[in-house]
Parts: sequence; C-alpha cells; structure tokens
Amino acid sequence: MPVRDLLIVGAGPSGLATAIAAKQHGLDYALVDKGVLVNSIYNFPPLMVFFTTPELLEIGGLPLVTPYDKPTRLEALRYYRRVVDRFGIQVSFHEEVREIEREDDGTFVVTSTGNFGTRVRHARAVVLAIGYYDRPNYLGIPGEDLPHVSHYFTDAHP
Repeated sequence: MPVRDLLIVGAGPSGLATAIAAKQHGLDYALVDKGVLVNSIYNFPPLMVFFTTPELLEIGGLPLVTPYDKPTRLEALRYYRRVVDRFGIQVSFHEEVREIEREDDGTFVVTSTGNFGTRVRHARAVVLAIGYYDRPNYLGIPGEDLPHVSHYFTDAHP
C-alpha cells in the first residue's frame, strides 16, 4: 500500500492552508473532511458576518475581496471554493477519520469511513486541522436544529 508524505484531516481554512504548503513543497498529500468544504463555515447561520477583517481570513496569498468591513458567510464560502480551484487542491468529502494508529516504522495508519465504506491510508505524518466550530451551542429555541438551505452551496457542490 502506498505511503503518502502527509494526510490532512479537515478541509477548513487551516487544512486548506496546510494542503497549499504541502503542494508548494512537492509533498504527496491527501486531504479529507467528514463533511463539505469548510464544513463549519457552511453550517454557520446563513446571514452570519465574521468578526474579523478579510485579510485575516486569507490563505495562499489569494485576496478575499468584499465591499464590507467584515466578510459574510457566503463570501467566505465562495472565497474558499476559489482557493481550492486556484491551487487545484483535491479533497475527499464525506470521509470521517475513525482511527489513527502509529506503526513500528513510524508511519501512520488512518482508517476512515464514508459512502464508499471503509478506507485505510498510510502516511508519514498526519495533521489534524479539525477546528472547533463544528458543534454549535444551541439555545433551546424551536426550529434551531433544522437543517438550513444554502442557495449557492449544497452537499453535491460545496
């Protein structure tokens, strides 16, 4: 079984920045996410506005252009899709990492599951870019747990 240089878990901004750096350094990498591209941002409220400036959200030297002081959720989703397209980053979506073990030779065995069943990958290094926004704090308001609909991004095209 082939051994990759790097396996990145999480296709959010940190995982994407790691993939860009890996690609720029000629590393053989794989990037997986349990959901869609920037899954946590995708699950933010549809009308959400960031508390930070666009410059602080930028990765790979690609500018995040917005007419506002603070970017919106939709602008961020479009921006990170553009990052993936610009750098040709390949991502395996809907692939949840279930187990990471270290072999005696120092390589990692990463087991994941998804629509394809179970997959086992081998890598010399693993980066966990899993963030911390994926679990919202609900307020107990009726309907807040209902899935939201985005007119621009779906699971088929994150």
